Amino acid sequence: MDEEEGIKPLEVVAAVIRGEDGKVLVAQRPIDKHQGGKWEFPGGKVEKGESRRSALGRELNEELGIEISSSTRLISIYHEYEDKSIYLDVYEVTSWEGEPLGCEGQPIKWLEPDELKNFEFPAANAPIIDAVCLPKLLKVLKPVATDGAFRDQISTSLSSGYRLFLHNYDEQPISHEQLNWFLDTAAEQNAEVIFQSPPALVRSDFGIHLDSEALLKIHEKPVANRVSASCYSPGELFKAQRLGLDFILIEPVLMNLFSSGREALGWPMFQSLASRVNIPVYAAGGLSDKDLDLAREYGAQGIASTSFS
Repeated sequence: MDEEEGIKPLEVVAAVIRGEDGKVLVAQRPIDKHQGGKWEFPGGKVEKGESRRSALGRELNEELGIEISSSTRLISIYHEYEDKSIYLDVYEVTSWEGEPLGCEGQPIKWLEPDELKNFEFPAANAPIIDAVCLPKLLKVLKPVATDGAFRDQISTSLSSGYRLFLHNYDEQPISHEQLNWFLDTAAEQNAEVIFQSPPALVRSDFGIHLDSEALLKIHEKPVANRVSASCYSPGELFKAQRLGLDFILIEPVLMNLFSSGREALGWPMFQSLASRVNIPVYAAGGLSDKDLDLAREYGAQGIASTSFS
């Protein structure tokens, strides 16, 4: 890595500017610049002595003519190109003053999140697109005693706006009839379902979640809509990144969620671990939606929990 050779990576900031309709703003790079002609999230280099948030505000004012009112950290990325390496700090901007315009003559577009993968971006932007498309809250389903309670939990969660679910088969096996109802009901609401330890199933329209033990045993990414894993140590995180998993749960932050016998990490250690990988990371263990803003400041994509209000 460049850092090991004494060459400091270029510090860059970028903004995911999200409108009230959920669309995000992208701009096209000039043909004569590095990665010219590709689309990008607005931003630029951090100047000497400048904080990252100050750099972001300056760049968005210069490029788009807007002033940031509110921003939240989204993801941090280290990426090596053939000719340079960069450290990219990305913020989500949901409130600003002014009308975004291509002040430097650059074309701009407002896109739905699922349209982003139809455009060519620099390689370093791939994790940003993943983060944009993932929700901030991952609903972990609680084991319940009856079929009615199982269906009520899912229906209530969908009505409350949750669009990403994790169900652990080890804790609560479900019948094929329940599974079909769950997947069909989720699909009707544009929601995704991820199963931990699923049996062999005819259907394939779901994701797979790996606990840390299962993660360390595999040598290639399973075939599924999305694949995620629970991680506790740097080795597990690096394995998840090497396999190209779609997101990670780092747990337990405050208390245990999926496994026993592990000491709570706390927020500083969570931040240290999350900063080591270029994959969206959910904080899990003893958390609720009330912890979302704090989690995002520590580098989380969002919160994974059974306890949402």
